[in-house]
Amino acid sequence: MWGETVVLPIRAKLARLIYPVIATGYSITDGKAAAALDWDMSWAGGAGAIYSTVGDLFRWNEALFGGKILKPASFQAMTTPVKLPPNIDGLNYGFGLVIAELNRLPLISHSGGLNGWSSDLMRLPEQNCTVIALANAMPPVTSFEPATVTRQIAGKLLKAELKNLPPPKEDPSAPDTFFWKIADAQVVFERNDKREVIAARHTQGGNTFRAARITDAELQLTAAALDAILGQYQYGPNVILTVTRDGQSVFGQQTGQPKLQIYPKSAIEFEWRVVKASVTFKKDSEGKVTAATHSQNGTTFNAPKIK
Repeated sequence: MWGETVVLPIRAKLARLIYPVIATGYSITDGKAAAALDWDMSWAGGAGAIYSTVGDLFRWNEALFGGKILKPASFQAMTTPVKLPPNIDGLNYGFGLVIAELNRLPLISHSGGLNGWSSDLMRLPEQNCTVIALANAMPPVTSFEPATVTRQIAGKLLKAELKNLPPPKEDPSAPDTFFWKIADAQVVFERNDKREVIAARHTQGGNTFRAARITDAELQLTAAALDAILGQYQYGPNVILTVTRDGQSVFGQQTGQPKLQIYPKSAIEFEWRVVKASVTFKKDSEGKVTAATHSQNGTTFNAPKIK
């Protein structure tokens, strides 16, 4: 994707010795490409440290859906959504695969990514259609995210079939459930016991996240309170969370990741709304912020403030 000369990280250099044609990983920020942070994912086992190609992944997926890998019962379990408690947001997930729809056609897929690399593999089982996209960038180029590319390709391949689908109804599909006409997405509004709307659950491409309704109380933090949490926090080896603000809006950006807004739940606790994650800022006896505690997917870790 990007052709300028770069200094490859040590692990990338070693991989290049084994695989002479391996791509170089990049991070795209503000439209500019830079060599991605070299991050060793070998500890993650099957969730990372894999070198592959579109062709190999296609052969694997054909074998998986062709019954050559798993017994029927195992494959059925793999492609059946696991029921989660109602208070847990997340994916419509089986055992390792996302079950969703593409313009109301059944879709089974999964995406992946880490510094320098992003991918998406999707299967429309009723159409016997597999589409795969790999990119040597994370964050990738805007509008060229692998999941966007695979769905655009599938839309072109199945243009005639999609055109013949009956149009969705113009009115809400259910009480408090609405859909977008220009995107394959829907939103369900949640209510409390008083029937007041307190949150919205957005579903798109197999992903679901909950966005609490913003109240006036959330917008009343003082400039001093916001300034106190700004800075950099050491999230791990070579990984830093940078917290900035633009007026009343606060943003968190991890190394090699896009900058995302975080929303206040209190003066020291903030949450992401594109993923189910939160960060709590810790103060010392003098009221100075010295560290942050990050919570996500049942995991919590401390991050000292370094700047």
